Amino acid sequence: GAQIPLSNQIARWISDLANPLFIPPCVLILVGTLVDLSLLEMSWLVLLSILFYTAIPFITALSMLNSGKIESLDLPDRASRNLLYLAGVGSATLGSLILGFMFYLHRPFLTLIAGVFVINPVIGYLLNRKWKVSIHAGSIASGGIILLFFYYWTPEMTGLIALFFSLTMLLVLLPVMMWSRFNLGVHSLPELLGGATSGIVFTSLEILLTFYFWQPL
Repeated sequence: GAQIPLSNQIARWISDLANPLFIPPCVLILVGTLVDLSLLEMSWLVLLSILFYTAIPFITALSMLNSGKIESLDLPDRASRNLLYLAGVGSATLGSLILGFMFYLHRPFLTLIAGVFVINPVIGYLLNRKWKVSIHAGSIASGGIILLFFYYWTPEMTGLIALFFSLTMLLVLLPVMMWSRFNLGVHSLPELLGGATSGIVFTSLEILLTFYFWQPL
């Protein structure tokens, strides 16, 4: 068959390695490391975040692909995304409830992150009913904003580490991901900009409102 262009191969690797299902565990585990969790707490955080934010949604997507309910894991058709969004919301809600109760008082920022990773998929589902925004761009933008707020919330050295990862996600990974999804023909430029903008705006609002109303923070 025809050889796949190098640019398409690179775009595919970027799209797969920075999949939205990988962002929540990466952000939670990074913040868990920066707030110096115990080995037991970190073990539970890694296990639960990977299970509920990555493994269950991914297995659901594979099942839908095998049954013909979706045509590709890239989900190019807007309507086919709805059921997978709902499955992801259900799994994220359960995982976030467990993590939230686990860290509610002594690690409040982790609870805040868990809440964001429930609200954002709900917003994504509602947007997707009318507009196929890029969940890849939205997830990376959201992760970068979470780490940016963590930079302002935490002591200097820990905050600088968070700031480095935040700027890397927002200024490097996000544009590269947007290019890769455009190159693969999965999203138009407005869909990519809509995903990135919604990730930044809604995540910022969620965190600011939490800071305002929740005393532990």
